[in-house]
Amino acid sequence: MVEIDRSICKINGFRRDGTVLERALKVDKMFDIEDRVGVSSFWMPGVSLEEAINLASAKGFKSFEVVPADFQGVVGYPYTMTSAGVWLRTCSKERRSNLIKRLKENFKIVTVHAPHLGVNIASINHGWREESIRQYIECIEFARDLGSSIVTFHPGGKTWGFNQDPKEIIQYNIEFGKKAIEYAEEYDMKMGYEVTAPFETVREIINGIASKRFGLNLDLGHAAAFAARGGPSPLKWIEEFKDKIVEVHVHDFLSDWSCGVGPDAGGAHQPLGRGNVIDLSLIHI
Repeated sequence: MVEIDRSICKINGFRRDGTVLERALKVDKMFDIEDRVGVSSFWMPGVSLEEAINLASAKGFKSFEVVPADFQGVVGYPYTMTSAGVWLRTCSKERRSNLIKRLKENFKIVTVHAPHLGVNIASINHGWREESIRQYIECIEFARDLGSSIVTFHPGGKTWGFNQDPKEIIQYNIEFGKKAIEYAEEYDMKMGYEVTAPFETVREIINGIASKRFGLNLDLGHAAAFAARGGPSPLKWIEEFKDKIVEVHVHDFLSDWSCGVGPDAGGAHQPLGRGNVIDLSLIHI
């Protein structure tokens, strides 16, 4: 059984005093800020997506991020437990319809975050790249059916075992971004890449896509991980992309010898207040 601490809403609640992050998010007056604080199915291991919906709703969350995959996971010993999710290609029409109905009934805001494990839209392998793009588009179509207006993705990265030109990787990400814009225009959505690449790389990609409908999923822990390696602070990310932030992933970051400092290091996903890199007082979270 998964327990969700409702107090996280108080920790994550943004102050209404014109802070940097709130201005960047351009909070819609239709929703109170607490309506925008939610949980992700990615961080709910060992339960079905239906159970995850019930748990989040029972704890009072009004926002929910769904990851349409049944092969994601982040915790477990000795083997990783899969998180709440669904594989869209084998999901029956009845279950899909029921999930959409329950998500709409239980939450004011639902966002879709595409899976990232085993996915790489910048792979040197044509087949792998094409399959990755296909999965991302399936997530967009699921969001359309759900009535969600926000879809985010992980940008593609280097191919394991191959010394790929960074410019080629950037170009593949720009190409997918421009393809995603076509769907965003048709379905009236906003989309973005999660912060999993260095600041300058992300800026080049976002500028290359050059669309008001495509921006950034600001992952504060990942931004802090890059800061620990000499990159800009999370505050710099907020200032730079203030007009491009479509979603925020909020968690703390712990940098020490045992965790490392990469965006996927063990210390990159900590509860708020348990990190030693992010100065939360600056962004009022």
